[in-house]
Amino acid sequence: MGTIEQAVAALGEAEKRLGELVGSAAALGEYDVAMRLAHWAKSLAALHANTGPDGYAEPQSDRDSDTEEVSSALLPTRGIESTRHAGRRARHAPPKGEYPKFYRRGDQLVKIGWSKKERAEYEHKAPRRAIELLADVIARKVGNGKLFTSEEVLPLRDPADGSEVPGYQGYVALAWFKAAGLIQQNGRRGYSTKKGIAVTDGAAALWAGLLEQET
Repeated sequence: MGTIEQAVAALGEAEKRLGELVGSAAALGEYDVAMRLAHWAKSLAALHANTGPDGYAEPQSDRDSDTEEVSSALLPTRGIESTRHAGRRARHAPPKGEYPKFYRRGDQLVKIGWSKKERAEYEHKAPRRAIELLADVIARKVGNGKLFTSEEVLPLRDPADGSEVPGYQGYVALAWFKAAGLIQQNGRRGYSTKKGIAVTDGAAALWAGLLEQET
């Protein structure tokens, strides 16, 4: 591997490490720090995503939208590919732990999963409102460190109009909370929040840190 290739790889590693730190800061309740690190991660991700194998920035107009790399994810830093054409992905099995991936598309949280049966990516989406409602329900119904099950917080209902949020959207939000470290799973007993963590503030900080893919 040449020096340029090593430098490009270093950008990717730095991006990933910043993402881990964003998650750690949010989990510790250091939301101001998480927001600052997320901003750095966005800048670094933009540089990495727009850097060709020769180390020079690629013109946006020359890039293949089907294979464009957009750095984003469950933490604000784990790189993922554009899912505009998910069915065109490689059919080989992905490395363990690569999925699920999360990123933001406009006002939607997008979860990218891997179907073992279809050997291809699939995506589920949930609006930001579902994220806010889940964070609020957990904050109101569950004390810090107390175990809770998905049945205790889902399905979500919007108090603004009394409408019920589709079940799958609530589960997308719950999966993101778990992946981002805002809640933790305790085997089959359920989930719990970490003591001293404000779930609503943590969710807001993590949302702000998600990189956005243009539609």
